[in-house]
Amino acid sequence: MGDVPALVAAYLLQALGVLLPVVASNALGGYLGSILFGGTFMGITTLGTMLGRKLRPQDSSKAIGLMTGIFGIGQIVGAAGTGLLASHLGGFGVPTLAASGVIFIGAAILLIGRIFPPANGRNANRDTGNWPNL
Repeated sequence: MGDVPALVAAYLLQALGVLLPVVASNALGGYLGSILFGGTFMGITTLGTMLGRKLRPQDSSKAIGLMTGIFGIGQIVGAAGTGLLASHLGGFGVPTLAASGVIFIGAAILLIGRIFPPANGRNANRDTGNWPNL
């Protein structure tokens, strides 16, 4: 399994972990959700870092810095948006569903990028001129 399929699988498991406490609002749903979310968090970080290095081997520190910055912005926007939605709707059910949906969208974007690599060679491996084997 390459980096992208492993990352997609981890995203899907994490999205399920976020979704479970909402759809199965009992102790088992909470426990399984915690295990799935917590068990994938570091793997996603590690796989994402490895993918950034493979996509930009000539300047991987810039790629990882960009990924870190975007992650930080997502943390801020996500927390603020969740708080606003929860206060407006009177609970965290819908914001949690939205968070799970965002993770599913991330997995879909990874798959789309894998299936349809950039035609202009942007982000391609500059040594070979080909899309890296991800």
